[in-house]
Amino acid sequence: YNRTVFEWLTEELGAQGAVCAGGRYDGLVEHLGGKQRIPATGFALGLDRLVELVQLKQGSMIDPPDVYLVSLGAASQAKGWQYAEILREHGYKVEMFCGEGTLKNQMKRADKSGAIISLLLGENEVRSDSITLKAMRQDDEQTTVAATELLDRVGALVREHKA
Repeated sequence: YNRTVFEWLTEELGAQGAVCAGGRYDGLVEHLGGKQRIPATGFALGLDRLVELVQLKQGSMIDPPDVYLVSLGAASQAKGWQYAEILREHGYKVEMFCGEGTLKNQMKRADKSGAIISLLLGENEVRSDSITLKAMRQDDEQTTVAATELLDRVGALVREHKA
C-alpha cells in the first residue's frame, strides 16, 4: 500500500473484526510486469462478515436455506453439487460448504445457517447412491435414504416445517 489506505474494523464480530480494507497500489502494475507509473487501487471485502454484521444490527434480512449440504471428501463434494442443482431446480434454497471442513464444523455452519434440513454425504453414501437427512429444527433421528427418494423426503420435511 501507499498513500490512501483504509481498514474497516468492528469489535462486534470478535477476533474476525476486519470487514473491509484497501488502498493505493501505485507500484502494482509495474511489479506484475506492466508499464511504470500506472496507479492502481484495490480492496478486499469479507461478505460473510458483512452479512453477519447486518444480521447483528437489523436482524436477519436473508431467508434461511431449506437445505444445507454437508460433504466429506472430493467425491462427496462432486456428488453434492449434483444434488444441490437438482434441489435448486425444484425451487429449494440450498447452501453448501465449499472446501475442506470437518463434519463438526460443517454441522455448526448448517445449524447457524438456519436450514431446515442438512444433507450429509460421505464415502458410504456416494458408494451406495444414498444420502443422509437430518431435520435441523426437530428432534427427529437422522435417516439415510436412496438418492431416488431425495426430492420426496426433502419436500415432506420442508412442508412439515413450514406448516
